[in-house]
Amino acid sequence: MQQASTTDPLYFLPQSGEMAALIRQKDWSQSPVGPPESWPQSLRTTIGTLLACPFPMFLWWGPELIQFYNDAYRPILRHPGKHPSALGQAGADCWLEIWPVIQPLIDSVRHQGQSVRQENRLIPIYRNGQMEDVYWTFSYSPVRDESGQIAGVLVVCQETTRQVTKEPEQQQQIVQSVARWKHVFEQVPVAICIFQGPTFIIDLINDAQLEMVGRPGQDLLGKPVFEAIPEAAGQGIESLLTGVLTTGEPVYANERGVQLLRDGQPQTCYFNFVYQALRDETDRIVGVVTVASEVTEQVLARQQVAQSEQRLRSIIANAPAVMSLFVGRDLVVEMPNQAFIDVVGKGPDIAGKPLREVMPELTTENQPFLQILDDVYTSGKLFQTSGSQVKILRGGVMTDNYYNFTYSPLRDAAGEVFAILDIAIDVTEQVTAQAELAQQKTHLQNAITVADLGTYTLDLVSDTATFSETIRHWFGLPSTHVPVEQMMSKIHADDLPIVQAVLGATRQSEEHSFHDFVYRIINPTGEGESYIRTFGKARYQNGVAQALVGVLQNVTPQVLARQKLEDSESQYRQLATELEARVKQRTQDLERSNLDLMQFASVASHDLKEPIRKVQTFGTLLREMLTDRLNEKEEELFQRLINSTVRMQALVSDVLRLSKLSDTTTTAEPVDLNAVIDQIRDDLELTIREQGAEFRVGTLPAVRAEPTQMHQLFLNLLSNALKFQNGQTPLIRVEPVPLTGAIVAELGLPNPDYAVVAVSDNGIGFDPKYKDRIFGMFQRLHGRSQFAGTGIGLTIVKKIVDNHRGYIDVQSQPGQGTTFRVALPLAPTP
Repeated sequence: MQQASTTDPLYFLPQSGEMAALIRQKDWSQSPVGPPESWPQSLRTTIGTLLACPFPMFLWWGPELIQFYNDAYRPILRHPGKHPSALGQAGADCWLEIWPVIQPLIDSVRHQGQSVRQENRLIPIYRNGQMEDVYWTFSYSPVRDESGQIAGVLVVCQETTRQVTKEPEQQQQIVQSVARWKHVFEQVPVAICIFQGPTFIIDLINDAQLEMVGRPGQDLLGKPVFEAIPEAAGQGIESLLTGVLTTGEPVYANERGVQLLRDGQPQTCYFNFVYQALRDETDRIVGVVTVASEVTEQVLARQQVAQSEQRLRSIIANAPAVMSLFVGRDLVVEMPNQAFIDVVGKGPDIAGKPLREVMPELTTENQPFLQILDDVYTSGKLFQTSGSQVKILRGGVMTDNYYNFTYSPLRDAAGEVFAILDIAIDVTEQVTAQAELAQQKTHLQNAITVADLGTYTLDLVSDTATFSETIRHWFGLPSTHVPVEQMMSKIHADDLPIVQAVLGATRQSEEHSFHDFVYRIINPTGEGESYIRTFGKARYQNGVAQALVGVLQNVTPQVLARQKLEDSESQYRQLATELEARVKQRTQDLERSNLDLMQFASVASHDLKEPIRKVQTFGTLLREMLTDRLNEKEEELFQRLINSTVRMQALVSDVLRLSKLSDTTTTAEPVDLNAVIDQIRDDLELTIREQGAEFRVGTLPAVRAEPTQMHQLFLNLLSNALKFQNGQTPLIRVEPVPLTGAIVAELGLPNPDYAVVAVSDNGIGFDPKYKDRIFGMFQRLHGRSQFAGTGIGLTIVKKIVDNHRGYIDVQSQPGQGTTFRVALPLAPTP
């Protein structure tokens, strides 16, 4: 009987037979025994033996007593009847009508491990649409799993209803049954043998068993097995048979190796077999029944596969190239070597995952490799490429790499592609070098073109000159290969001796020489002349100059420009002297004007303060004197008058403060900004307490600045943060900002020697389109009735920052608060 391939998880099932086909077709995923791929080997072996046996056999397996039976048993169930629903059904559900009768027998076998045998037992069952009286001769035997625990109950049975009910015909039927049984026994494809007594005399043996041991029946029957087959002795089989004969416990073996003689040569063969106790009518053990199937081909094939796989693993692991297997249509990564793991950069646990999951960048970057691999898997054709770009995501950074790689399809025993071997060689350095070389060549050619250069070679042996098209055009020659004399004829007569002297010295020298000088040539039109600079080096052989190679550059524009520059140099020096004097005078005038302006602003502010103070004082006194006589409207007018004088006084103070800041000659010293912020919080203590404001201040750096101006700068910023609120509890942060490249670029800092401090609030904010406007004089984004102020505070802030050669910017959104970032020079490290 032909067995399925070992690559088939149901290899233990025959390819023919109704029950084997039903087991293959049934969906076992929801069954307590699970899918066949997870069945234990003991269950597979028992089912394989059961299906190959021509006697009615039945198996209950597992705690639920899930049912299996063979083709010989199937007619007992009738159709329609319990067949085919009994396959895979729990015993209690299938045999509901007789469960009280058979359950104690089953439990006895499962819990005590003792076989049960009964003859001509009346056990009615439901079939043919009704309950029928059915007589049985049967045995229940324990089936053990790999751990030696009883996992199932094997039933060998025969319906004897007809024999019991028709006694006169019984003897004849028995004779015929025995004859048929013997005929079937001899021809059944599974190897079966019966040993009698303690010396295991071969009592019965079928053709399959004879073929297995390679001897004729007359050499075996009636002889002790280890006398008839001496090479089987000493391999542990005696102890297994003795154990079955002594205890009655069956023995199951899977892929057990046994040394046998095949064609006169010892050979290791592999078998799945069962040793079952043979009992007489009194239930006494009189021998052993063996049922075996040879699996040598499957075991050797699997061993070869394992050896091949091990060799492949060794080759992949030790290969200097990047190697891995992509298994199945999903391209599951298997056997990746360390080079592949390093290239992918996702860690060592990538084995067992699909390639598209390991390298998602193959999909996100629209790379073709997944499609190429799918085509290789479908077509089975080798794919090779060289210098292909691969984008690989490593550590969150997308990198460009170049590889020569091969996708080789691997086939199974059936010739079907089951995996793809990926072999890749990193050629990133070579490709990059080639690209750089090509780029350098391009740059060189561009440089030669832009620099107005030409190359030449003077063969001193043949007295011929070879040069580029550019030189041919300069000299007005008919071709790029002419006699040296013809080229020399184009040189200006006054400069020709110089060129001839260089050539003569080169011919006579025995050492490598280099020259660099300028000479003139007559333009091809015959009008004017051009200046040519030559860079040349001699090439020698055996101490004799063979050639002069070099580069010519047309430097006419530079020479003429230099001559013109020399002519104009004195004029430029005179003009520069005059400009310097004018700038110096203008600077003095500007400084004097600024000083006058500062003095005016200071005097004007002081002069204005006194009358404003008097207006405020007299207005307050007048309102108090007239309090009882003022109506509501008059009271409001007095209050508005006093408020205006207060605002005017604040405005004059801010103008005076701003005028003082116009003096940019500040004295800078190290200033601890932490101390400045602490002092300001003391100054604003009352306002902070009234508003319940929360301050979060980080550890601030020291800056090089004028201390008083730093106090004024941050006082204005923090006052604004407290002022521009809309009823919520103010949250104000003063924190250092790490000086990253992005911050340097955003603030336009000239170097990294700056400290950046951010002042943030959760206030009303403003539209970002006004960010450049807020630092202007008297600029207000909100009405005076909403928020008090003079509109000069941020102008003062900007002036202080400018005085210290610092930088400031602002970020804001309506309703989302405002952040000022101030950059000031760092204080020198002590």
